[in-house]
Amino acid sequence: MHADLTRWTFDPAKGYRSVLLQQGRVLLDAEWNEQASIAAHHDETRTADVVGADGGPAPHDGGPGPFAVVDDSTGLAPSGTAWGDLAVTGGRYYVDGVLVESAATVPLGDQPYLEPGEPGTGRWAVRLDVLDRLVTPDERPELLESALGGPDTALRTQTVWQVRLDAATPGQVCSDVAGAGARTPRKLRVRLQQAAATDDPCSITSGGGFTRLENQLYRVEVHDVVGGTARWVWSRENGSVVAGLDKLEDSPLNGTLAQLTVDRTGRDDELSIGQDDWVEVTSPQRQVRGLPGWMAQVTDQFDTELHVDWLDGSHPASLAEVGGTPLVRRWEGPPTDVKTTYAALEAGIEVSFPAGGEPAVGDYWLVPARTSRLAYGVVATHGTVEWPWSGAGSVALPPLGPVRHSAALAVLDRTSAGWTLVGDCRHLFPALTEMVSIDLVGGDGQEALPGSELAQPVRLVVRNGGLPVVGAPVHVSAPDGGMLRDPDEPTPATTPLTVRTDADGVAEVWWTLLAGTGAPTTQTLVAHREDDHGAAVGVDVVVTGRLSVAKEVAWTPPCPAFGATGTVQEALDQLATTPSLRLLGGDGQEVAEPGATVPRAVRVAVDSPCGPVVGARVTATASKGALVLVVPGDGAVPGKLSGAAGAAASATATTDKAGVAAFAWQPSFSSAAPGSPASDVLSLALPDSDEATVRVTAQLDPPGSRVGGVHVQEVTFFTGTELVNDHTYGFADIGTQTSGIAVGLDAPVQQASVQGKPVARLLLDLPWPAGPETEMFGAPAWARRTVEIAGETNADGPLIVWWSVRPLSAVLADVLQRLRELKEAGQLAEPVVPLLLRFQLDGWAVLGEDDGTHLNGHTDAVLDDKGRTRLVLPSTDAVTGGRFETWFWFSDEGTQAVGPSSGRLDLTRFGTETGRLLTRLSERRGVTRLPLDDLPGRTLGFVERRAVDAGVTLDVVEEDAPDVRRNTVLGTELLSDDVLRVRVSRGAARPVGDG
Repeated sequence: MHADLTRWTFDPAKGYRSVLLQQGRVLLDAEWNEQASIAAHHDETRTADVVGADGGPAPHDGGPGPFAVVDDSTGLAPSGTAWGDLAVTGGRYYVDGVLVESAATVPLGDQPYLEPGEPGTGRWAVRLDVLDRLVTPDERPELLESALGGPDTALRTQTVWQVRLDAATPGQVCSDVAGAGARTPRKLRVRLQQAAATDDPCSITSGGGFTRLENQLYRVEVHDVVGGTARWVWSRENGSVVAGLDKLEDSPLNGTLAQLTVDRTGRDDELSIGQDDWVEVTSPQRQVRGLPGWMAQVTDQFDTELHVDWLDGSHPASLAEVGGTPLVRRWEGPPTDVKTTYAALEAGIEVSFPAGGEPAVGDYWLVPARTSRLAYGVVATHGTVEWPWSGAGSVALPPLGPVRHSAALAVLDRTSAGWTLVGDCRHLFPALTEMVSIDLVGGDGQEALPGSELAQPVRLVVRNGGLPVVGAPVHVSAPDGGMLRDPDEPTPATTPLTVRTDADGVAEVWWTLLAGTGAPTTQTLVAHREDDHGAAVGVDVVVTGRLSVAKEVAWTPPCPAFGATGTVQEALDQLATTPSLRLLGGDGQEVAEPGATVPRAVRVAVDSPCGPVVGARVTATASKGALVLVVPGDGAVPGKLSGAAGAAASATATTDKAGVAAFAWQPSFSSAAPGSPASDVLSLALPDSDEATVRVTAQLDPPGSRVGGVHVQEVTFFTGTELVNDHTYGFADIGTQTSGIAVGLDAPVQQASVQGKPVARLLLDLPWPAGPETEMFGAPAWARRTVEIAGETNADGPLIVWWSVRPLSAVLADVLQRLRELKEAGQLAEPVVPLLLRFQLDGWAVLGEDDGTHLNGHTDAVLDDKGRTRLVLPSTDAVTGGRFETWFWFSDEGTQAVGPSSGRLDLTRFGTETGRLLTRLSERRGVTRLPLDDLPGRTLGFVERRAVDAGVTLDVVEEDAPDVRRNTVLGTELLSDDVLRVRVSRGAARPVGDG
């Protein structure tokens, strides 16, 4: 600042807060200027701390905001834009806390304080430079008070800005160019010459120091930098001796090149431009652009006419080339090269420029020089300069000014197609009163079963600069559908919904995703703030939720069969629709003679978890010499297949609406090995599937070739009520205390093969899943689970009994109560009653009195007039050791309530006592003697076991007894205390050639 100042005293390092005036004291310009500098420093530092290195207010109109580089023709970011269309938007911006203002959008190539030319192709960093400059009445005449008649008063400093382009390397972006271009300036040292020492006592020597008689403010300024060489000029008046240039023309005097006509002379000779003075022709525009003026020396001066010789032959051609406000400034000497050695200024002052740093045009230093100085409170008589010193001497200081602040605005690429924005480097911020925001604090990304509320609420927080906003309305909607619930309401409502924030600024909403056909798996919830008119404010917060469905869950196939499946749903679909082949009946049949078919059709079912598979192909393949034929589902079987139409070694049937296929089979026993049982195998398979083959067998069993077994004749409850297959019973039928099932046989069985053995059981079918299992497999129940009711089994003679450990009536009552609770909870879709129970008796494990016989439990079945399946008793010998099974239903609706039994099991016809029969295995007493009266009619095996228990030796004698089964005891004779003769039947003789 080339102002008429006494000195410049502001130093931010001293931390001064203000300048205090005292009464009756002189007010100096330096104190006023220091107060202004203190205030500006506080303001700029505070702003920089808040805003940062640079930034500007965010726009409210959707525009680009302040100091954006745009395409002026579109107002958008440049993209292939011509140089003439590049512009910088107006507005306010802060750089290092300094406020920069631009009233309107200006072309990039025609700025108020810079007119850059278009650079070449490549990448360019767009930078905003900010600096202060001095404004005088020469440039702004309105600063003069006309009432004073011409004298100037205070001047002004102005913040100006320039947007310039610096070359960047390819690939550089905003973070790379931010802070780039900073310059380390050249420094200056100042010292005073010391008086020369003399030994002459008569010589009067100088005291040294500053030797002028007036106080001065010296200015040292870099004038130009050419080819890396800088030159400097100096002024004892801070460069304030200046005059406006009115005319620039050729001089009429010999030896001169130009005549300068100025608008005024100084107040006195010291403040005027005179002959032999050095002057610079310049302007504020050149100064702010960092351009040096033209130097000349005055050869003659006539009032306001200055005749000058141009230095180095360089001069402006016209006033227009000088600039808008041409000036003539006096300097106290010509430009001098910047060197590290000291150079004399005047009056004992010397300056030097230490090595290092980069000088720039306009860099200046101020050196206050005073004719006297204070030392320990005493005024010294010799002058000095105000410059910092250290033990090593004068301190090198950087320039006082001009101070340039810089910020990156953008990165641009220039190609043959034009200019394109690579990155916007500005930092925009909202006002402190506009920092209310809405954020998500919980509930995103949850999953829920269709129709179920998410496990956690969606939580949104409204904050004003980090502080909670209480009572703020938040509008929430579910665009995909579904239901929302206010935490204060018990039931959900349709969307949208407005909730308010609590004391923590948090608003909560419970979300139930849309379910059903067509519902998207991933759904969104949208929330935003509302103003007091209910209008949306700010951006939307989007929350996602997912239906927990198998089609969106990936899995890794465990085997090649599932290789085409990628999700759990695809795997379940394949599993649910994969057909399986199972045998319904026809296995283990016997054929009375070769060439005959098995008595009943071989029936198979093809089904999947989804139910019967209709139209599935089933292939039956017979062995060599055997025949097979597809028959109707009712299983009607011809006696022979030889010669029958369609009978072949292989046949393929198509399943009916029940998923059933049936085949008539004529086995071949030609491949049976000599001495081994004659048997054959029929293989059934699904030709379109990898399902395992089902094989059934048949045996040749001519009449009279098999030994009969023990048969089931009747089944009753302990109450005496007959247990009929496929019928429904109540509490009165099963009894309340000792409740169980009795099976009457046609012959005795060995008690040891039954008592305490798992040969009989009562099974109960229950709905599944239920209870905690519904969380994994879903509700309501969609399958069945079979459980065995705890019980015990015993036998005595031709009677087998099973009874429950806990009264069966109590067990069933508890089951019904629990099922009704599940029904009320919505976890049971089917009716509670009737319950299905099945009684099973394993014939293969129950031995007759002869070890070679078993309980043959296989029974035939018929349908009664009500469509119920009834068993035909007694059981048959069709399957040796076959299982006996009967099912029945239980219901407490429309039956007698729980109470005393209505009847009692009559065991007298079986020759046994109830108490002894129901005695547990652990309480059974051993047999000590052989009861002779109980032996006739028994089998030889029974007597042999009893004899071993009694320690008796048997003498067995066989006798002919037509129509009496072999080894049946005919009578006994006690030969001694330890020997018993037993007469047994030899069996019926088989006629020669029979069978």
